[in-house]
Amino acid sequence: MRPLSAFFLFCLALCGCTNAPLQISSTPSTEASRWSDSTVQDKGKKRPSTFVGTWTGRFSNGELAFRREWTVERHSDGTYTISYKRYMEEKLVDSVRENGSWWTEDGLYRETTEGEFEVHSYRFLILSENEILFEKPTSGYTFIDRRRPNKTTTDNLRGVAPTVSEP
Repeated sequence: MRPLSAFFLFCLALCGCTNAPLQISSTPSTEASRWSDSTVQDKGKKRPSTFVGTWTGRFSNGELAFRREWTVERHSDGTYTISYKRYMEEKLVDSVRENGSWWTEDGLYRETTEGEFEVHSYRFLILSENEILFEKPTSGYTFIDRRRPNKTTTDNLRGVAPTVSEP
């Protein structure tokens, strides 16, 4: 078994996943802590506030001394901007900035980059209000987006009030 598959299975075991459909919520709950399920019958594109905000992520391959880092800002209107930086042996190799659209549909997180026709689809597991685990079903590639704390988003600058949860 590949190490990434073992990690994925380990995460599933820890999270107590079931076959119950995911109920997407702007506040963390037991139901929102389960994998999205493609059997959920979403009626069209949705943009849950859970995904809105500024998020960071990182992927590295220690054997090749390769690292990729990103910052993505998802807006409530369904647009996003992502900045990637790739490093090889701690040296910045390149950086790219892309814009696109995001939504959830049929229990999957989906996104498309401006100028591309391909839609990228991911299963997702909401670990907490500040962490989302994504998996690309076609390859098994997994990564975690972590919410950047205390960051004023572009949505806030546009006058969109942030979602606040009461304890």
